[in-house]
Amino acid sequence: MVGILIRQLDDETKSKLRLRAARNGHSMEQEARDILQNSLASEGASSLDLVDAIRRRVEPLGGINLPLIPRDRVPEPLWKSPAGILAGQGKIVGDIVNFDTSELWDALRRD
Repeated sequence: MVGILIRQLDDETKSKLRLRAARNGHSMEQEARDILQNSLASEGASSLDLVDAIRRRVEPLGGINLPLIPRDRVPEPLWKSPAGILAGQGKIVGDIVNFDTSELWDALRRD
């Protein structure tokens, strides 16, 4: 655990902390810990995400216009394509026992 020292705490705040601690049956130190823990726990995660943070910094400068990069079609995985099956034989290459793959192939296309 780490200890902290709070300097220049005004008398009114110290008095309120002392009274609150007494009301809750705690020491001033324990009450201060509870206040900090509860305050930070209720704060939760920041609602500002990375995109918004970047946008806030860049918009005053005129923003950034990035060109759209053309994308190629993502190739179909080999295990889903006819190239992965021996053409016309209905057998899968590998250690699998030979069987008719037409039902399997139809199921893969539906998914």
